[in-house]
Amino acid sequence: LTTPVFGTDVVFDCPNAKLMEQKKFMKAALTTEAFRSYVP
Repeated sequence: LTTPVFGTDVVFDCPNAKLMEQKKFMKAALTTEAFRSYVP
């Protein structure tokens, strides 16, 4: 389902241990405050 969006071996198309690690990165990167910092 998510492979076309993120690619193979990324987020939901990977083993659970790797998924948990990647979710930590995504949680930090996809916050409202992070999105505000991307807008000039």
